[in-house]
Parts: sequence; structure tokens; C-alpha cells
Amino acid sequence: MRDWPLPFGAATLEPGELAHLGNGIIPLTGSLWFLWTAPRNGPVQVTSRAFATAFVFLGSTLDTVSPAGSLLGRSALFDAEAGVTYRIAAAEFVPPPFPPPFTPPPPFDFLTVQYARTPSRPANDDFADAELLTGAPVTLTGDNRFATREFREPLHAGFYGGRSVWWRWTAPRTGRVRLITTPRSARGYELAVYRGSSLTALTPVAARTFSDSGGDLGFNSESGAQYRIALDGTYGAELQVDIELTLDGVVEAPQIASIRLDADATIQLHLRGTAGASFMLESSIDLQNWGDEQRGTIDFWGRQSVLIPAATAEHKFFRTRTE
Repeated sequence: MRDWPLPFGAATLEPGELAHLGNGIIPLTGSLWFLWTAPRNGPVQVTSRAFATAFVFLGSTLDTVSPAGSLLGRSALFDAEAGVTYRIAAAEFVPPPFPPPFTPPPPFDFLTVQYARTPSRPANDDFADAELLTGAPVTLTGDNRFATREFREPLHAGFYGGRSVWWRWTAPRTGRVRLITTPRSARGYELAVYRGSSLTALTPVAARTFSDSGGDLGFNSESGAQYRIALDGTYGAELQVDIELTLDGVVEAPQIASIRLDADATIQLHLRGTAGASFMLESSIDLQNWGDEQRGTIDFWGRQSVLIPAATAEHKFFRTRTE
């Protein structure tokens, strides 16, 4: 076991840190960084009782680090390899109000690194062990309890989760795929679809973050193509999610239903389309050369709004395509 003091004091955040520490969602005020080399293989837990969340990374700079563990509350869990040096960040966050008679934890504390005993991981925890799904429709239950995050695994839907499970599915025909999700607990989660045979060569197809009320994710499938599906819990949440995969007609590209110009010259595009369908909004200044503007997902009610900042919206044409 190893303890480090956490004298946050005037600790700050470096440019680019928020992209790794909670994706800018957690209100952080400062961070402290530590280096730790694993003396042996085994599961390791990093904990703190202060207003701090622990994150574990591999890499030498902020531009190259990659998450190496999962989050469990304010703790981080990861599988250590002997001789490997890990970068551990303790990020201080804004404390919530504590009404009497409750008292907050101390602002100064120690960061503890220790080997821990962990329960058995899910069989489809690793990308290489993705569970095979056959045909359509398919019903399944995603269970990420005690799951982990692999080195170089992408941030699903852009959120730091850390407890992902995987499936692989080959489309029996071209059509519109819907992943209909119903969570069994009141926790947020992410669902992402990729193509590719390894974690380092994945191409995003569709992704969405869900609240505890569930919802759909849709994409167009190609006959004979294999897709990788990942389920993760938002910021390390453990949960079970019932998922139904259906295959119907082709998803049509969402249409721009209306455009509104705000007082600050920001443009609002209101889209309508198939619920759960992923789309890419493209822009052009000459109707010849098109570039990606924003990626999104049509909501449960079949609509979505996209904001284009005034500085980038002037003299542009817009169109949508399915992902």
C-alpha cells in the first residue's frame, strides 16, 4: 500500500486536462499528479476520502495519455502489470452543500494505492471476448458489473466510463438497425457501435449517452458487415440494461425542418427524422466541397436541434447524411 498527501491548496488545471478528467462534466477546481510503478501484476484500487476523484492513465504527455482504469465513485480500479509506470491524477471537485447534522470529509487527505481483490469480471468484458449475436431480432441483457476498461479503448459517446462490455454482430442484410434499451436501474450509460477488428482500428458508426429512462440508437447496416457494440456506465456506473436489436428498412437521412436566427447571430437548425438515428451535419460554402460540422442522434420524439455559432455559420450551406 502507498499513501500520498493531497495538499490541493492552489492546485490548478492545465490546458487539456478536462478532456481526460471527467470530460468537462464534473466541476473540477484543480489536480495533482503522481507516478507509480507496479511491483507486480494484479488488480489495484486508488482511493481518497477528500473531495477528489482518482483517474489512472498510461502515457507520457497530456496529448498521448489513455485511461488505464475504471471509475467506482471517487475511486479508480485497474489491472496493473509488473514494471509498468502509471500516471495517477487526483482531481479536486466542487463540494456539494452538506446540511446539518452531516459534515463534509476533510479537504486535506491522502491518496491510497493498494492491491485489491476483485470479483470475477463479465465474460464479454474485453473487446477480444465480445459476445456473439446472431440474426435479428436479438434480445439480450447488458451487465457491466465488475467490468473494466482496456488500454486504448475509446471513450464511448465521448464519456469516461470505465466499465464496458462488448458484443459482435454481423448484419444478415442491409437495413435499419435499432438498439432499443431499457435500464433496470436509475443510472446513466453509453451505447456505441463500431466497425473494426481491434481497439486501435475502430471506426465509429453510432453512439449515444442515455439517462436512466433509456431510449434508442439507430444506424444503417451493410449486409455481411460485422459491427462491435459496447455498453458502458457513465463515470463508472454499474448497471444492467435490457437491449433489443431489430433490423428493418433503411434509415433515411434526417431532414432540416426549420432554421432560426437568434439575436446573437447563432443559427438553430431543427431536424426531424427516425428516432435513434445517428446523423452527420455537413456544411459547404460552394455546394461542391462538403465538410463535417456536427454529429448527433435524433431523439425519442424524432427531432433534434443543432446550434451553429455565429462565427462559423456565415455564408454556409448545410445538409445531413446518416451515419
